[in-house]
Amino acid sequence: MPKILICGHFANGAEAFDGQTIKTVNLYKELLEKYGKENVIISDTYFIKKRPFKFFYNLKCNISKVDNVIILPAQRGIKIIVPLLNLWNKKRRFKIHYVVIGAWLPDIAMNNKFLQKNLKKINFIYVETQNTIKRLEDMGFDNLYQMNNFKKLVVSESKYKNSSKELRCCIFSRIEYLKGINDAIDVVNEINSESPKKIYLNLYGKIKDGYALEFQKRIENNEYISYKGIVDSNKSVETIEDYNLLLFPTLYYTEGIPGTIIDSYFAGVPVLSSKWENFTDVIEENKTGLGYKFADKEEFKRILIDILNDKYDLEQMSDNCKKRALDYLPDNSLNVLYKNLGE
Repeated sequence: MPKILICGHFANGAEAFDGQTIKTVNLYKELLEKYGKENVIISDTYFIKKRPFKFFYNLKCNISKVDNVIILPAQRGIKIIVPLLNLWNKKRRFKIHYVVIGAWLPDIAMNNKFLQKNLKKINFIYVETQNTIKRLEDMGFDNLYQMNNFKKLVVSESKYKNSSKELRCCIFSRIEYLKGINDAIDVVNEINSESPKKIYLNLYGKIKDGYALEFQKRIENNEYISYKGIVDSNKSVETIEDYNLLLFPTLYYTEGIPGTIIDSYFAGVPVLSSKWENFTDVIEENKTGLGYKFADKEEFKRILIDILNDKYDLEQMSDNCKKRALDYLPDNSLNVLYKNLGE
């Protein structure tokens, strides 16, 4: 039975709402279930800033107890943790597994030759999309494995709710400018000012510091757009299933497999999204959702008007979403990791 250390952001046990912490905690839970508590320990990168010397001392002590180290660092942490692990692992006493969150790794590797050299030394790098694999292979990486983002959810049994009178949309993400929140609000407002059939938009998620005032002003006294707060991750599917469409107007070009889209698939709700770098790895055009040119508000508006005017079969897309959701179940996603851990 493998002995495993998982090093990632556990937020010191606090409720998590960001993609990095959610994926780290979800992976930990799956490893516990498969290998048992006696075989899995953690190092919480939450403490890197607060108690750096104690964190790295404890990390080195934990590594001495295991034969597999799984890391899920953010963009700053990767520059420290990967070279350090390689330094400690000169005699190859343990295998290093890097589970990538998002799709920013090719950009940071391309611009940092020292980090790129260290990344090529580790045993396994698990990325979410084929596009990311291709970009890294072009740099000479040969330690890459494709592993979907995943969630332990149940496919909704709710029948898709169609309406000839309105289109009910939702957004589940951090509430911030770079998640395309301004674009979504502007487009919905413009359409509602021109169309007799209205779009209702509810937004869920943590509001980013510094954006709250602008956000509140944008939705103030708006009868069609509302902020609904933060929903527990275990209630995401039952919340989304009440809508006709999930909007994902992200302005982050290097998104990987966004957790909110996985939630939407399990809920049986199609997605309208900007075409970020890995769009085609996640959304099947006109099957599980629709896309518009990245950051193009006019095309966003045009497609949303077409949806409002029933030019697409959202009910059929709903069925397709539920089928696609199965790809993101833990057992289907994590097999490649389990094999490399030496189950």
